[in-house]
Amino acid sequence: MQILGHLFYDKKVKAVGSTRDQLMNLLFNESGFSLLSPDVPPKDCGPFHPDYAIGWNYGAEEIFLMICYTCGEAKLLQEGRIETYAINAYKMQSFANLLAEYKANRPW
Repeated sequence: MQILGHLFYDKKVKAVGSTRDQLMNLLFNESGFSLLSPDVPPKDCGPFHPDYAIGWNYGAEEIFLMICYTCGEAKLLQEGRIETYAINAYKMQSFANLLAEYKANRPW
């Protein structure tokens, strides 16, 4: 699967139960994200390279949030727009802990 040129595993994993509830709380708690100005220079870690992509449906639209642990940024793809956010440090650790359950290891 490819999102904005970034490759992800084709197999989608559905979050259910309390994990889903925790993930939704993280995603929709706006205090954990701040919109980056286009004037902010790129970080020293290189171009955006997401570790995870989280997708959900809102009506007929599929929305994606790609998260990069290294640079602490997220890109939201919605309605043909891309917005870049900084993720607050406390929220980053929460995402890492929660998403670790869905980590897929490469076969090599």
